[in-house]
Amino acid sequence: MSSEEAWDLIKRAVKERDIDDVKEAIQIYVKSAPETTYRELESAFRAQDIPLWLIAIEKECLSVTLTNMDLQGHLHKKYTVTYRFQWNPPRPRERRLWPKDVDENLERLKDAGEVVDGGLPKCSNCNEVGHISKSCTQEKMESGTIREVKCYNCEQVGHRVRDCKLLTTCVFCSRLTRIAGPIPREDRFACNNCGFVLIPHHMCIEIQRLTI
Repeated sequence: MSSEEAWDLIKRAVKERDIDDVKEAIQIYVKSAPETTYRELESAFRAQDIPLWLIAIEKECLSVTLTNMDLQGHLHKKYTVTYRFQWNPPRPRERRLWPKDVDENLERLKDAGEVVDGGLPKCSNCNEVGHISKSCTQEKMESGTIREVKCYNCEQVGHRVRDCKLLTTCVFCSRLTRIAGPIPREDRFACNNCGFVLIPHHMCIEIQRLTI
């Protein structure tokens, strides 16, 4: 497939607001133009007014066994590329991670990539990377040791994401809702109306009222 055809696939996926199709189309495009960078893609999207933003953020809770890889396969990039259908951060807690403007975002994209497995094992005994517990030279941890449980939605200790009771705002109707179960990832579950929201499309009260 030519790069022009692949670019049309990207625009079609953006129009349909399908993140998975967008990512697949970008990979197809990169195969036809292997030197393309995230920064060049973002610049092209802005120049052509394509409503897709590649936002580079520095994730604070990225597992030590994971890393960021750019489109050319280079690992250990500082920032994580996220795909968005709007510029503004969807969650209040993401604002401090957000680039202040387009120029800063483009600068970050020079050292950004998507999350991949770093290929190194993590020891369940000492929590260090590079070996497994069977080969660990440190004193064995007692099986009864209690490890801290932390929710990465509200950043509180004592429960997991699936049990989080945090009220979340729907970007479409601005109502608060409590989601049962884990909050959908923005890059894998997007509302068909606004592209990506904090609640599934079918749970949006405003949408339900408009469709009655």
